Amino acid sequence: MKVVSPVPTGSGAYILHKLLQENLPDYTLCSYPPLYALFPPLIYPVGRTLKADIVHTIAGYAIFSYRPDVPLVTTFHNYYIDDD
Repeated sequence: MKVVSPVPTGSGAYILHKLLQENLPDYTLCSYPPLYALFPPLIYPVGRTLKADIVHTIAGYAIFSYRPDVPLVTTFHNYYIDDD
């Protein structure tokens, strides 16, 4: 099962997804510059040319990695709810 993971370079999520790539044989990290967050449609083509059975990305910009024919899995990294 091939997993493609578009995440911004240099983020904590990048480090975690890089570890996944190093330890899972069919996991491919597709990084993009963090400045793409200023205009998120730039994220859209990242990793699109790669065949994928699953796309795994961060929740904030997941909609820009969505493919209608491939399941999308999102991960919330370091999110919490605090009453303070």
